[in-house]
Amino acid sequence: MKPLTLMAILSFLLTVLPAVAQADYDTYYISASTGSDETGNGTMALPWASITYTLTEIAPTEIRPATLYLAAGSYSSFDSFPEHIDLSGGYNPENWEQDYTQFPSYVAHLATAASGTFSHVGFSGNLSGLDIMGGAFVYVEDCEFYNNRAAEPDLGSGVRMFGDCSGSFARCLFRQNDAGFNMQWGTRGSGGAVQHKSSGTAEFVECSFTRNNGMYGGAIYAVGSGFLICRDCVFWRNGCSEEGSGTSIYSTLQGGTTLINCLFDEYPGGGGMDNLGSGERVTECSIVR
Repeated sequence: MKPLTLMAILSFLLTVLPAVAQADYDTYYISASTGSDETGNGTMALPWASITYTLTEIAPTEIRPATLYLAAGSYSSFDSFPEHIDLSGGYNPENWEQDYTQFPSYVAHLATAASGTFSHVGFSGNLSGLDIMGGAFVYVEDCEFYNNRAAEPDLGSGVRMFGDCSGSFARCLFRQNDAGFNMQWGTRGSGGAVQHKSSGTAEFVECSFTRNNGMYGGAIYAVGSGFLICRDCVFWRNGCSEEGSGTSIYSTLQGGTTLINCLFDEYPGGGGMDNLGSGERVTECSIVR
């Protein structure tokens, strides 16, 4: 019997559990351009202006969690995002219709040890885009990780995972992220798009990785006892500075690395995949030269 993926488990929980077991969500609206932290009240008509202020005004619980709707704009970073809160972005501040392509919502940096869902949010800043820690399970859908980079190695990836956390990513775009470079010492970080160092599972479905850079694993650097699953993903023009260390994926995971129906290009600097660790499984993948 094949093990269930994180996506399959999440789908089961959302469709099979009775409605009475599902929590009621409070909803709050935030607009960097039209909202106000002084006169707003978090409603669609009178949104707040910042996530920072919103978090001082709400008190979500496990029984009554909250969803924050972000209109187009740029929002501050958070080093300890609280639990029981989901983020949904890409809204037109005039009518609150969602269209991330026309109305992108960008968060500079977000770190969380709490489980949650992030949807249609862009992460772009001078550190990593999203840090997942502790025992959190985070579901990320239709999000963009763009141009996250830092002056110090291993601080600039799109996503970093530590502890025993797990993350499931669907239809996300990772582009032009850099794992960091120290010019004084000449050292570079690894995993431009993703650093997976947790004992949990990182799963990517229908995601695109383009022009990300690192020393080992231009797109994904995965080490430790965890699991990595990539299904129906595209890896294109990612770069590694260490010859033969995986322009797209470098993995030594003890749990296993599974690649299904993924497309790689063999960009100069190394092969598309390298050192896939124990229990590797590669099915119906292609490398374009």
